Amino acid sequence: MNIYFSAAMTRYRKMLPMYMSLAEIIKDLGHTITSHHVIDPKTTDGDWIRQYKPEQLWQREVERLQNSDVLISEVTTPSYGVAFMMDEALNMKKPQLSLYYALPFQQDNLPLMLRGKPGIYFQMYTEDTARVVISDFFKSLG
Repeated sequence: MNIYFSAAMTRYRKMLPMYMSLAEIIKDLGHTITSHHVIDPKTTDGDWIRQYKPEQLWQREVERLQNSDVLISEVTTPSYGVAFMMDEALNMKKPQLSLYYALPFQQDNLPLMLRGKPGIYFQMYTEDTARVVISDFFKSLG
C-alpha cells in the first residue's frame, strides 16, 4: 500500500528520529511512503519555508494524499498541516491511523476533540509498541 505519513515539521523537529523510526516500520511491513519529505532531515534546512508557494505546496500534498491508500499521522506535536491532511483524508474516505507518543498515564494529553473525531483511529504508542500498533492497524484493514 501507499502510505501518506504526516507529522509536525514547521516549528518543532525534535521528534524527527521517532518519525524516521515509524517510517522504517511502515516500510519494513512492505508499504511505500509517498511523503518522504516529512522524514528527510534536509527538508527543513535553512530558510526552507520561503521556497514554497502555499497554493503549490497544498496542491502537491493533496495529490500525494490522493495517490495514497492510507494516512498515518504522528500527532504528538500539534500541527495545523497534519490536521488539514487528516481532514482531507476523511473527505477522501481514506483509512487513517493517528499515533500519539505517550505513556498510558499521559492519555489525557491527547485533545478530546481528536479522540472524539469519527473516522480516525487513534492509538498511543511507545518505542516498544509502535511496530505492533502499526501492524495491527494494517491487519484491521483486511
